[in-house]
Amino acid sequence: MNPFVSGEGKAMDAELKLDLNKYLEGLVVSPVRTLADVIEFNKKFEKLEMTEKYGQQGLLDAQETDGINAEVKEALLNLENLSRDRLEKLMNEQKLDAVVTLEPISLQF
Repeated sequence: MNPFVSGEGKAMDAELKLDLNKYLEGLVVSPVRTLADVIEFNKKFEKLEMTEKYGQQGLLDAQETDGINAEVKEALLNLENLSRDRLEKLMNEQKLDAVVTLEPISLQF
């Protein structure tokens, strides 16, 4: 399943920003309190954080989101439908307890 077509990427980005900000705000001692702070910290200490090697595009994409808006809600609904109508249907029909793949699962069967 392509995360850009299914909406998974949008949903994950929005949820990452919301959840990470909530977690960071609750820390007692930390130089970073938001995802934006994490991104700036990584830029300031790019050698230590190895951003040239690993990048931080996922964090930048998440930072661009503005919460669970209509687009994200639509993506979440699509993911729920894909899960119910494809993966869960397959598992029930084949009487499976688990699905293991070497690559991301394709739900185009």
